[in-house]
Amino acid sequence: MMQMVSLLIMETSLIEKMVGKDRAAELTFNPDRQDSFCLHDRQGELKELFSKQYFKGVLSPLEWWQGGVDIHLPETRDEASSITVSTREAKDYFAQGHSVLINDIENFDQSLAPGIREVIQSLSLPSLTYGRHLIYLTPAGGGTAPHFDQNINIVVQIHGKKTWWVAPNESVHLPLTRHTLGTDCDGELATYVDGSFPEEMPQNTTEYVLKPGSVLFVPRGAWHCTQAETDAAALNLTLSTPSYADVYLATLRSYLVRDPSWRKSVQWNLKESETHFDELIEGLGQKIHMLGTEDVKNACEGME
Repeated sequence: MMQMVSLLIMETSLIEKMVGKDRAAELTFNPDRQDSFCLHDRQGELKELFSKQYFKGVLSPLEWWQGGVDIHLPETRDEASSITVSTREAKDYFAQGHSVLINDIENFDQSLAPGIREVIQSLSLPSLTYGRHLIYLTPAGGGTAPHFDQNINIVVQIHGKKTWWVAPNESVHLPLTRHTLGTDCDGELATYVDGSFPEEMPQNTTEYVLKPGSVLFVPRGAWHCTQAETDAAALNLTLSTPSYADVYLATLRSYLVRDPSWRKSVQWNLKESETHFDELIEGLGQKIHMLGTEDVKNACEGME
């Protein structure tokens, strides 16, 4: 009987530990869901995470981390304006009111990597999905400026109290690039934005107050900003999922480059080059029709 119980516990996936079985099933059905949600008191389910030595205190990750860290500068309070410094320097910046970001934690704590792969598989996402863990250290009164990300974001509050404001994005659905209010828009993003971006956080904003053990789901593309009421530390799991356009174009390229005619150097304004390109484009239709779902799936799963 004890062996059976242990087996059941082992079979609980990381995504279920984070957001519960029902929410995990909803995300599996639609990872692009646009409604945010928050659960509290998840320390028990995530006890292995909370017991990490580098989470003993708010600044403990800086004692453990061996690489550079990012400091968000006061102009935008966002990664759009940041510098990379040593962990020693980061402590001074934190004391001055700057937020600290530590990227790709799984590269140093490799025990986290299998969990990321497990989440990607649990949600039936392609192996090309870029999943990673980040640690945000935020001093009291600090936070991030209004922005949206191109990735799914699951936030686990480890220490302190931090308020999040999350709002639907009426300007663009499922963006492929992040954007911070008040900064220049990415060129490609600008081609599919509907109208203009708001000048401040939208009115239909939901407020979430995160405390140790809180888990917040921030949809891809949702506007959000934050402010810490106390010194705070959080672990984020972000999932940048390839779009249909990404996987199709990647597969098409893998087919085209097998033909030396497509590998030739481009020379604009030369009649011979333009004629060659016209011939390639004319023959492209047949190649496109040859590619089916299984071709794309098999090609992309072999690219990881």
